Amino acid sequence: MKRYTDLDQAELIKLSDDEIETYISLECALEGVPLVPHPGDAPERPKLSPSTFYQIEGCDLVFRTREDAEDAAGKAAEIERHYYGGYNDGGVVLSLKTKTLIVSSVQLLSESDRESLDEDLAVWGDKHKAWEKDYKEWSNYQTKRKSIKNDVNAAVSDAKRQDLQRKQIGENWKTYLSLAGGDETLAKTFFVKAYGEEALEEISQ
Repeated sequence: MKRYTDLDQAELIKLSDDEIETYISLECALEGVPLVPHPGDAPERPKLSPSTFYQIEGCDLVFRTREDAEDAAGKAAEIERHYYGGYNDGGVVLSLKTKTLIVSSVQLLSESDRESLDEDLAVWGDKHKAWEKDYKEWSNYQTKRKSIKNDVNAAVSDAKRQDLQRKQIGENWKTYLSLAGGDETLAKTFFVKAYGEEALEEISQ
C-alpha cells in the first residue's frame, strides 16, 4: 500500500483528481480521522401560521367566519341608522340613510395557533440540537481532512513545479547552445553563470 509520500515525481504528476482524493482518504484513515457525512441543512424553524378572522371596520370584535361578521355588521347598521337632512314644519323626515359597515379579513394568532407553535418549536429545538452536534463533528472532520488535503496537494503541486522548471531549464540550455554556435564549453559557461552548477547537473542527467 503506497502513500503519496512513497510516489516519485513522475507518479505524483500523473495523479488524477480522483486518485488524489483516494490518497487523501488513505492518509485520513492512517491518522484515525473518522469519515463523517455532511448532516444536511439545518432544520427549518417553525413559522407563525396565523388563522384568518373577520372584523367589522372600526370595531374590536373579530369573527370566525365572514358570514358571522356580515350578519353582525347588518345588525349594527340597523342600530346606527340615522337621519340626514332637516325637518319641515310638521316634523316629517325628509331623508333617511343607512350607514354602511365594511367587513375585512385579518390574520391573527388564535390560542390553538399559539399552542401548536409552542409544540412545533419544542420538537424543532430537539432536532436542531442534534443537528448542531452532527454539524460540529462534520466540521471537525473537515478541518482535519483539509489539513491533510493541503499536504497532499502541496506535494503534487511541488512535483509539477519542479517538472516545469526542469523542462524550462532544458529549453534554456538549447538557447545558450545556439548562442554559443554549438560550442558546449561556451554554452556551459553561459548556463552556469545564470543558473549555477546544480542546474547544469540536472540537464546532464
